[in-house]
Amino acid sequence: MNTTQIEADGMEVTRTGHAGPAGGAAHSPLLRRAVFAAMIYLLADPFFAIGVRPLFAQSAPVAAGVRLQAGIEKEDADGDLKSAMEIYEKIAADNSTPREVRAKALLRLAECDEKLGHQAKQVYEQILHDYPDQPAAAHARKRLAAIQQQEHPVLLPTMIARSCW
Repeated sequence: MNTTQIEADGMEVTRTGHAGPAGGAAHSPLLRRAVFAAMIYLLADPFFAIGVRPLFAQSAPVAAGVRLQAGIEKEDADGDLKSAMEIYEKIAADNSTPREVRAKALLRLAECDEKLGHQAKQVYEQILHDYPDQPAAAHARKRLAAIQQQEHPVLLPTMIARSCW
Protein backbone atom coordinates (compact mmCIF):
# COMPACT_ATOMS: atom_id res chain seq x y z
CA MET A 1 0.00 0.00 0.00
CA ASN A 2 1.30 3.45 -0.90
CA THR A 3 0.12 7.05 -0.54
CA THR A 4 0.31 9.45 -3.48
CA GLN A 5 -0.34 13.15 -3.49
CA ILE A 6 -1.51 14.64 -6.78
CA GLU A 7 -2.03 18.34 -7.33
CA ALA A 8 -4.59 19.09 -10.05
CA ASP A 9 -6.29 22.40 -10.75
CA GLY A 10 -4.90 23.87 -7.54
CA MET A 11 -6.45 21.10 -5.39
CA GLU A 12 -4.37 18.62 -3.54
CA VAL A 13 -5.72 15.07 -3.71
CA THR A 14 -4.38 12.23 -1.61
CA ARG A 15 -4.90 8.71 -2.84
CA THR A 16 -4.17 5.65 -0.81
CA GLY A 17 -4.10 2.29 -2.49
CA HIS A 18 -2.05 -0.51 -3.89
CA ALA A 19 0.42 0.00 -6.66
CA GLY A 20 -0.13 -1.79 -9.94
CA PRO A 21 -3.20 -2.61 -11.97
CA ALA A 22 -5.29 -3.49 -8.94
CA GLY A 23 -4.29 -0.24 -7.23
CA GLY A 24 -7.59 1.51 -7.91
CA ALA A 25 -6.30 3.87 -10.62
CA ALA A 26 -9.71 3.74 -12.30
CA HIS A 27 -11.25 5.25 -9.20
CA SER A 28 -8.89 8.19 -8.78
CA PRO A 29 -10.63 11.54 -8.25
CA LEU A 30 -8.59 13.10 -11.05
CA LEU A 31 -9.76 10.50 -13.57
CA ARG A 32 -13.36 10.78 -12.40
CA ARG A 33 -13.25 14.57 -12.83
CA ALA A 34 -11.82 14.23 -16.34
CA VAL A 35 -14.53 11.76 -17.36
CA PHE A 36 -17.19 13.96 -15.81
CA ALA A 37 -15.87 17.05 -17.67
CA ALA A 38 -15.87 15.13 -20.97
CA MET A 39 -19.46 14.00 -20.41
CA ILE A 40 -20.58 17.54 -19.63
CA TYR A 41 -18.87 18.82 -22.78
CA LEU A 42 -20.53 16.23 -24.99
CA LEU A 43 -23.94 16.78 -23.42
CA ALA A 44 -23.63 20.55 -23.73
CA ASP A 45 -23.00 20.29 -27.48
CA PRO A 46 -25.37 17.65 -28.88
CA PHE A 47 -24.43 18.55 -32.46
CA PHE A 48 -20.83 17.56 -31.74
CA ALA A 49 -21.92 14.19 -30.38
CA ILE A 50 -23.78 13.25 -33.57
CA GLY A 51 -21.43 15.01 -35.98
CA VAL A 52 -23.97 17.44 -37.43
CA ARG A 53 -23.46 21.14 -38.02
CA PRO A 54 -26.37 23.30 -36.90
CA LEU A 55 -28.32 24.96 -39.70
CA PHE A 56 -27.73 28.39 -38.22
CA ALA A 57 -23.95 28.14 -38.49
CA GLN A 58 -22.40 31.28 -39.95
CA SER A 59 -19.50 29.57 -41.69
CA ALA A 60 -20.66 30.09 -45.29
CA PRO A 61 -20.81 33.91 -45.16
CA VAL A 62 -17.53 34.08 -43.29
CA ALA A 63 -15.79 31.75 -45.73
CA ALA A 64 -17.16 33.67 -48.71
CA GLY A 65 -15.97 36.95 -47.22
CA VAL A 66 -12.54 35.46 -46.63
CA ARG A 67 -12.39 34.20 -50.22
CA LEU A 68 -13.43 37.62 -51.52
CA GLN A 69 -10.73 39.26 -49.41
CA ALA A 70 -8.17 36.78 -50.78
CA GLY A 71 -9.18 37.78 -54.32
CA ILE A 72 -8.86 41.46 -53.47
CA GLU A 73 -5.38 40.85 -52.07
CA LYS A 74 -4.38 38.97 -55.22
CA GLU A 75 -5.67 41.85 -57.31
CA ASP A 76 -4.47 44.85 -55.33
CA ALA A 77 -1.41 43.68 -53.40
CA ASP A 78 0.03 41.07 -55.77
CA GLY A 79 -1.23 42.52 -59.05
CA ASP A 80 -2.23 39.01 -60.14
CA LEU A 81 -5.44 39.85 -62.00
CA LYS A 82 -5.89 36.39 -63.55
CA SER A 83 -5.80 34.59 -60.19
CA ALA A 84 -8.07 37.20 -58.66
CA MET A 85 -10.54 36.77 -61.51
CA GLU A 86 -10.60 33.00 -60.96
CA ILE A 87 -11.42 33.55 -57.29
CA TYR A 88 -14.17 36.05 -58.15
CA GLU A 89 -15.68 33.68 -60.73
CA LYS A 90 -15.80 30.82 -58.20
CA ILE A 91 -17.48 33.05 -55.60
CA ALA A 92 -20.06 34.30 -58.11
CA ALA A 93 -20.87 30.74 -59.23
CA ASP A 94 -21.34 29.43 -55.68
CA ASN A 95 -25.07 29.62 -54.88
CA SER A 96 -24.42 29.08 -51.17
CA THR A 97 -22.55 32.39 -51.06
CA PRO A 98 -24.62 35.37 -49.85
CA ARG A 99 -26.00 37.59 -52.63
CA GLU A 100 -24.10 40.67 -51.48
CA VAL A 101 -20.76 38.85 -51.66
CA ARG A 102 -21.57 37.38 -55.10
CA ALA A 103 -22.49 40.85 -56.40
CA LYS A 104 -19.24 42.30 -55.03
CA ALA A 105 -17.26 39.46 -56.61
CA LEU A 106 -18.87 40.15 -60.00
CA LEU A 107 -18.12 43.85 -59.65
CA ARG A 108 -14.47 43.11 -58.87
CA LEU A 109 -14.40 40.67 -61.81
CA ALA A 110 -15.67 43.39 -64.16
CA GLU A 111 -13.08 45.85 -62.84
CA CYS A 112 -10.32 43.30 -63.47
CA ASP A 113 -11.62 42.82 -67.02
CA GLU A 114 -11.39 46.57 -67.60
CA LYS A 115 -7.88 46.71 -66.14
CA LEU A 116 -6.88 44.06 -68.68
CA GLY A 117 -8.31 46.20 -71.47
CA HIS A 118 -11.41 44.07 -72.05
CA GLN A 119 -14.93 45.36 -72.11
CA ALA A 120 -16.90 44.28 -69.05
CA LYS A 121 -20.32 45.32 -70.31
CA GLN A 122 -21.81 41.81 -69.98
CA VAL A 123 -20.67 41.43 -66.38
CA TYR A 124 -22.09 44.83 -65.41
CA GLU A 125 -25.37 43.88 -67.10
CA GLN A 126 -25.40 40.61 -65.18
CA ILE A 127 -25.02 42.52 -61.90
CA LEU A 128 -27.95 44.77 -62.82
CA HIS A 129 -30.08 41.81 -63.86
CA ASP A 130 -29.28 39.39 -61.00
CA TYR A 131 -28.55 41.79 -58.12
CA PRO A 132 -30.49 45.04 -58.68
CA ASP A 133 -31.05 45.41 -54.93
CA GLN A 134 -27.36 45.27 -54.01
CA PRO A 135 -25.03 48.27 -53.62
CA ALA A 136 -22.81 46.87 -56.41
CA ALA A 137 -25.66 47.53 -58.87
CA ALA A 138 -25.32 51.30 -58.45
CA HIS A 139 -21.65 51.13 -59.41
CA ALA A 140 -22.42 48.79 -62.31
CA ARG A 141 -25.05 51.25 -63.57
CA LYS A 142 -22.48 54.09 -63.56
CA ARG A 143 -19.90 51.99 -65.37
CA LEU A 144 -22.44 50.93 -68.01
CA ALA A 145 -23.35 54.58 -68.59
CA ALA A 146 -19.65 55.39 -69.07
CA ILE A 147 -19.23 52.49 -71.49
CA GLN A 148 -22.34 53.62 -73.38
CA GLN A 149 -20.88 57.11 -73.58
CA GLN A 150 -17.65 55.75 -75.04
CA GLU A 151 -19.49 53.61 -77.59
CA HIS A 152 -21.86 56.35 -78.71
CA PRO A 153 -20.42 59.74 -77.93
CA VAL A 154 -22.80 62.65 -78.08
CA LEU A 155 -21.78 65.03 -80.80
CA LEU A 156 -22.04 68.57 -79.66
CA PRO A 157 -23.18 71.09 -82.24
CA THR A 158 -20.32 73.26 -83.34
CA MET A 159 -20.32 76.68 -84.75
CA ILE A 160 -19.28 77.01 -88.29
CA ALA A 161 -17.67 80.24 -89.17
CA ARG A 162 -18.34 81.41 -92.68
CA SER A 163 -16.63 84.25 -94.16
CA CYS A 164 -18.15 86.31 -96.78
CA TRP A 165 -15.85 88.11 -99.16
